[in-house]
Amino acid sequence: MSNTTFRNDISTFKENIISVKVLNTLNLPENPYKIFDVSSNSDGTIKAWLIKNAENEGYYDLFIGGKDGARIDSCSRTFKDFLNCISIDLDNLYTSDVTDMSSMFESCNNLKALDLSGFDTKNVTIMSSMFLYCYNLENVDLSSFDTKKVTSMKQMFEGCRKLKALDLSNFITTSLEDMSIIFCNCNELEYLNLSSFDTSKVQDMSNVFACCKKLKNLDITNFNTENVTKMFRMFYMCNSLTSIDVTNFDTKNVKNMNAMFQECELLENLDVSNFDTKNVTSMESMFNKCKKISSLNLSNFNTENVTNMGSMFLYCNSLTTLDLSNFVTRNVTSMNLMFADCSKLTNVNLSSFNTSKVESMHRMFLNCGSLTTLDLGSFTMDSCTITAGMFRGCIRLNNINFKNSVFSGITDFPDMFGLTPNAITIVVSSDSTISNGQKEFLTARRQESGLSAPTYIDN
Repeated sequence: MSNTTFRNDISTFKENIISVKVLNTLNLPENPYKIFDVSSNSDGTIKAWLIKNAENEGYYDLFIGGKDGARIDSCSRTFKDFLNCISIDLDNLYTSDVTDMSSMFESCNNLKALDLSGFDTKNVTIMSSMFLYCYNLENVDLSSFDTKKVTSMKQMFEGCRKLKALDLSNFITTSLEDMSIIFCNCNELEYLNLSSFDTSKVQDMSNVFACCKKLKNLDITNFNTENVTKMFRMFYMCNSLTSIDVTNFDTKNVKNMNAMFQECELLENLDVSNFDTKNVTSMESMFNKCKKISSLNLSNFNTENVTNMGSMFLYCNSLTTLDLSNFVTRNVTSMNLMFADCSKLTNVNLSSFNTSKVESMHRMFLNCGSLTTLDLGSFTMDSCTITAGMFRGCIRLNNINFKNSVFSGITDFPDMFGLTPNAITIVVSSDSTISNGQKEFLTARRQESGLSAPTYIDN
């Protein structure tokens, strides 16, 4: 059976097909609506035909038949965009020659169940997007799948919003290189068995579990990540996970950890002390909205190549202390919202921070209501032009050490403090360049709101 011929012939009808059934006969009914020759050699040995659906005007039942069933040459996009199809019976479809099953059932939006237990997948190398956007799929039988040759499972189950359980314990993935987005937006998924997964060749794990909002338990201690370069959004919005064991992760080749644990709102325990981050360039939103984590050991983090730390700890409401004294930040350009809404943070060690390339510190400490003092003595503000709201909402903050900071490029200097209610002492030195004009502007702004002028101490 020619997959290309089939797709071309059916293209104008696919959105109006209610059911699909493959038969081991060429006995056509009387007066079919349409007949297509879909055989590979155009010899009539395999045909497809449409019958008007008896219950739904304007819709059809699709049949594919051959004397011994239908042996198909490729399954790429075979049933893609069969938007209204509710039943697909492929018992007589033979797939032993198929190497590509990408997007085979993509956007079969109304399909609730699929029995693929008869599929022969021993030669398949590509399963990317195979069930992408099968929004209503609740059950799929993949028990016969041989996945030893598969290199890509990218987006394989993305958007399968009704799937509650997936047992992939029979999957052998020794050739797998790309598993990015594989379970992304499986919103109802509660059970996932990946015990057989061999990930030793995988390079991309970005968005693997993103938006698996109901997943409560996840055992990935068997994952080999030595070749992975991308882990961004890997656990994004895994709202129900309380713990993730990533102590076995080898991250020496990872370049992007952007939003890796973002919005894991129930996560209480996270040990990343083993992470090798020497090649990471982005940690933006890495722990954003990890609201229940009370401590993080980042003493092993090598951040010398990181350029973006924006929102890294945003909404980490339970953190009380952070020791980032090992952080090398000489290449960082953004620290926007880095600690914003860390409402319980009382101590943060930034003594090693080199901020010479940072261009924006917008709302960096916004609503850090428990901080009373900040030692930013290592901060240099040479490149920084945006600091609005940097300390806004720091209601207990009364002492800031700015002794090495240069403020010549900052135009929103008074807005840094956001009219914090406490009397503020600002420690400066001969190396600091807070101009008299900036001081007067800040004083005037505060006095207009009934607040005291800052006190400047030359250290």
